[in-house]
This record gives sequence, C-alpha cells and structure tokens, in this order.
Amino acid sequence: MGIEDAFEKRPPKIQTSKTDLGWADGLQFTFTFSESDRLQGDAQIIFAPLASLPDVLSAPLLEQGLTRTDLVVQLNEFYPNGRALDEVKGTHMREGVGTAVLTLLIDEGKARVTNAMYILTEKESMTQFLKKHGLESLVGKEKAQIYFKML
Repeated sequence: MGIEDAFEKRPPKIQTSKTDLGWADGLQFTFTFSESDRLQGDAQIIFAPLASLPDVLSAPLLEQGLTRTDLVVQLNEFYPNGRALDEVKGTHMREGVGTAVLTLLIDEGKARVTNAMYILTEKESMTQFLKKHGLESLVGKEKAQIYFKML
C-alpha cells in the first residue's frame, strides 16, 4: 500500500513558511495550498525547559524519565487546514495535511534536541488524531486533556 492509499484523497501540495516568535522561544508556521478554495493553515510550537512548566505537566513527564533540564516542545496551536475548518462536514480532512504538518513539527522539535512534545486539547477529533500518531494522554479527564510524545 502506498502513502496515497492511507488517505481518502491525495495530499495537496503545501508551501510552508516559518518565523520566530517574538514573545517566546518558538516558531510560527504558515501553510498555503495550490488549491484556491483552501484556507491558509497555521501552527505554532514553543520550546521550554521542563523545569519551567507547572508541576501538573512536569511531574508526569519526570515519571516518564525526563529530567528538569530537558527541553520540551509545546504544540501551542495546530490549524493545518485553517482556523475556520468545519469539522462536522470534514472538508479537507483526512487528506494527509495534519499528518504532514505534525511530522514537520516533530522534526523541528528533534532538531532543537527536545525530549518530548505535549499539547492541550479539548477537541474529540484532535484527541483521535493525536492517539493515531502515537501521543498518549498525560493529564486530564473528560474534555481537557494533555497529550505527549517522547521524541
């Protein structure tokens, strides 16, 4: 099975640009598509030492084997298909864009020698997406949960 077979449609061509965040140690990404009907997407990651995180985040990561000096990356914003995506209709979903963007962000984290990635989410679709890509629930129940992945 080829990579195209894993998605309902063939992944679109994505142009990526990135800039440094001015207010934190991180990167802002913008994604544009060759298709004229698609919204611009974006994502944001922030780098920080584990010691700078609140105990609710750092304690479980310490239990995973990290140390307080390890660098972690927060997936702060994740809208690869645009902020106005209609999740009910599912337009532009399951085309591989989210997977490609998440892979890019993980690679950026690894390039900065981070040891883990984490994200806070309340969306069921995002929860399923994160589980599919190997992120595990770290903290939380009900709607608001924090997921992580060792890098």
